[in-house]
Amino acid sequence: MDNPRIESQDILKVGSLVTYHGAINKEIGVVKEIPIHTKTQVRVVYNCAGDWSNFKKYTSCITFLSDLSHDWEDDWEKDNII
Repeated sequence: MDNPRIESQDILKVGSLVTYHGAINKEIGVVKEIPIHTKTQVRVVYNCAGDWSNFKKYTSCITFLSDLSHDWEDDWEKDNII
């Protein structure tokens, strides 16, 4: 069963772990920015070669909240974030 999607920016903060649910794939990421010009999107870093402790140094992607769920579904990655 899929995790419930995020409905509000209010429950996120910079550094929140999220999972993106695309049409054919899922991808883990970290919230880098919560823009003030929109209430339906956040900026997420998806790929930083496992260098999650430095996620702020990587390029982010604007992502709809409706495509995100809380936390990571891959526990190994989550357990190894520094």
